[in-house]
Amino acid sequence: MLTAAGRILLRDGMQAVRFDRVAAEAGASKTTLYKWWPSPGALAAEAYFAQSRRLLDFPDTGDVRADLVAQLRSFVRWLKDDGAEKPLSELIGAAQMDESLAQAWSESYALPRRELARQRLRIARRQGQLREDADLDIIVDQLWGACYHRLLVLRVPFDESIAERLVDQALHGAAPRGAGRPEPAATDRGAGRGPAGGAPCGASRGRGRCGAAATGTAGRAASPRRGVPTPVRRPRAGRRSGSPWPACAAVRRGCGHGRTGSAVRRR
Repeated sequence: MLTAAGRILLRDGMQAVRFDRVAAEAGASKTTLYKWWPSPGALAAEAYFAQSRRLLDFPDTGDVRADLVAQLRSFVRWLKDDGAEKPLSELIGAAQMDESLAQAWSESYALPRRELARQRLRIARRQGQLREDADLDIIVDQLWGACYHRLLVLRVPFDESIAERLVDQALHGAAPRGAGRPEPAATDRGAGRGPAGGAPCGASRGRGRCGAAATGTAGRAASPRRGVPTPVRRPRAGRRSGSPWPACAAVRRGCGHGRTGSAVRRR
């Protein structure tokens, strides 16, 4: 009965799937059909899954990318070349108004198809081909959801060539190559250091905005050995008149360093 209903569905569309016609083609009674399916729509949904399953099972070659591409290509061929595009659209459209059809579509096709995809993705995750935290449902949505979106919402043409692009996008994303790597530390680039390349002053730890070399004790700086002060050579006077210390660039820009009790002071 499912085989007969599937043939009618693909050949003539959903409206042609009626109990009397299916019973006649299958050589069964309508009573049997009413016993197993609450409506012709529910029968059509299960028949669609029965017809598509042999074509849309997942291969497992050990390469998840190759298997996803192969399965998506089979799905697109099923729609475009094997005649499933029209009945699929009709089934999904009718399911929005028919509760029994919606339930049958979900239980007989949508959820089982989703689980087949998730099973294959779980294997890939165990094999290390996907991240441990990869969201398998999101990957399924990205791949097959894109096909349904083009078919039902945008109603734009597409073909098998979409498969490879969808898989690469789902597996690798849209970020530039190497994105997400941490930037080198500020000290590696010399940023945030004093005007002569010295250690950042206390201002960089919340007591100001400049990067001049300074300590809490004038004329001394913290040594690499924690807590042991080492002499700092007294530089020549800075640009500001009367200052015994070099004014940092921030001072010259007016950041106010040296007005709050730090080592760099203005007289």
